[in-house]
This record gives sequence, structure tokens and C-alpha cells, in this order.
Amino acid sequence: MSVAERLHERSRVSAYAIATHTNHRSANRIGEIAPIRFLHPRFM
Repeated sequence: MSVAERLHERSRVSAYAIATHTNHRSANRIGEIAPIRFLHPRFM
């Protein structure tokens, strides 16, 4: 795995963690984060 791929994987995982964490805390903020999931094919 290249450095770029590794960084991408880390950002993907942290973005997912943030989205999941936010989902538990506040329904309002999910609206800001959810579109990222749909725009990113690897989140499907």
C-alpha cells in the first residue's frame, strides 16, 4: 500500500468514525456529514 493510499484509508476511517459518533450525539449534525458518505464510493 502506498503512502497516499494509507493516508486516504486513514481519512476515510476517521470520517466514518466522526459520522458514526455524531449520529449518536446529534441528529442535526448528521445532515452536514451524511452527504460525504454518499459522495464517497468506498462508503457505500
